[in-house]
Amino acid sequence: MSAVDTLVVGGGVDGLVAALAAARAGRRAVVLEARSELGGLAGGAAFAEGYRHAGILHDTATFRLQVAKALGLAAHGLKLRPRPQVWAGGVWLTPEAVAGALPTGDAAGYRRLRTFVKRVAPFAAALLDAPPPDVREEAPLWPLVKPAVGLRRLGAADMRALLKIGPTALRDWLSEHVTDGRLMAALALPALLGTWMGPMSPSSTGFYLLREALLGPQEVEGGPAALVAALASACEKAGVVLRADAPVARIAVADGTVQGATLEDGTDLYAERVVCALAPARLLDLLQPLVLPASVEAALEHVRARGIVGKVHLALSAPPSFGRREDVEHAVLAEDTVHLEHAFDDAKNGRLPSRPPPLDVRVLGGPHAPDGHRVLSILAFGVPHALRSGWDDAARQAVLEGVLSALEAHDPAIRDKVVAREVLAPTDLEARFGLPGGHLFHGEHALDQLWSLRPTPQLSGYRAPIAGLRLASSGCHPGFGLTGLPGLHAAG
Repeated sequence: MSAVDTLVVGGGVDGLVAALAAARAGRRAVVLEARSELGGLAGGAAFAEGYRHAGILHDTATFRLQVAKALGLAAHGLKLRPRPQVWAGGVWLTPEAVAGALPTGDAAGYRRLRTFVKRVAPFAAALLDAPPPDVREEAPLWPLVKPAVGLRRLGAADMRALLKIGPTALRDWLSEHVTDGRLMAALALPALLGTWMGPMSPSSTGFYLLREALLGPQEVEGGPAALVAALASACEKAGVVLRADAPVARIAVADGTVQGATLEDGTDLYAERVVCALAPARLLDLLQPLVLPASVEAALEHVRARGIVGKVHLALSAPPSFGRREDVEHAVLAEDTVHLEHAFDDAKNGRLPSRPPPLDVRVLGGPHAPDGHRVLSILAFGVPHALRSGWDDAARQAVLEGVLSALEAHDPAIRDKVVAREVLAPTDLEARFGLPGGHLFHGEHALDQLWSLRPTPQLSGYRAPIAGLRLASSGCHPGFGLTGLPGLHAAG
């Protein structure tokens, strides 16, 4: 059995961050990735000749700047650029302002909304950036009390407002500021992608505010592929061994201490530390029965991960024309919050979308497509993992038809531009990427799966109750996709 200091199971963003952080701390690290390419949900891949998608998660604005600085990623080609404007059916959004044909007062209401978000975001970001406090009975109380001090420092007015609106439905809160349906839907949709909620669900405002707190004013230039490339380059420079096509069959444990891992080809690797950068529920597959305490196994079995987002990639022979403009990079297409709520209703009842689904769209040019061509990376909301009729090619075709209809409302020529397509149902995401329930973030964002309760109270500090076994994925705190925080904290 060959030996290293740290084995990282999973070569996604958090796995690469964990391995790089371990190497920079002087440990010998090996990354074991089951697929042929690194990156996980951020790993781009060819889906048609000459066309590559950007990964399943195409938003890099949540990758934390402090992670990039701590790992020296700028020296490995990581560059940032301002987040592009969001086009929402004729309305243009930036973090600071909104433009377009809007009802009277909406522009001012949007500025008020954004001003409030900017004031409370530092408090929320402080909660999300730090490891969650231990909530076990024997743990000290101060780490749990400390956030209340930060809340009080917001001032009485903002503190009361935050306590009031956090548990409310997002549609209700947004309607206090703006009235345009397109604008409200464009604000709401990105916050709903990781939840089992619609905009009329209680606490959906809280998850909107948390996501906003993680969003920086910039994103990675070149998207997820550039982020993965910078991490891989930094790993190799630091001496990390990156092994693709290396699926792990078992994490070895003896006498309550991790021993390493066994690959599916029978190769044994010894390590004093193993970082599992997969969905936390995957521990049930990778550990022998009864290795974890029965209470922990039971808790993992009950982590909710009901995927309601499908992924569609379209190869286009020409740029899409949103509102007669061909320079749109990011579009959110939904009629209003009622449209979002209906999509959630269909999904929670196991039905295909009864209307064209709400879409989060990124438009990609070179190097993802030939000159003059484009790739659309599309997240379709309201596509259920638990489809009552079952997933087959006819169901996937129905999703594609709904997506094309949604796009056609803004670019009537879109169908003629499509030269290739790929439709991934949540079941496909589960099979291809090991996502329980096909959920994009390895577990739903919910009040009982947040902060020190994510993924479970026993596992919330990135440590399993097995010496040397760590967890690092968006199924851990803080969630919300490509932050890099779970990987950084798990390596500590």
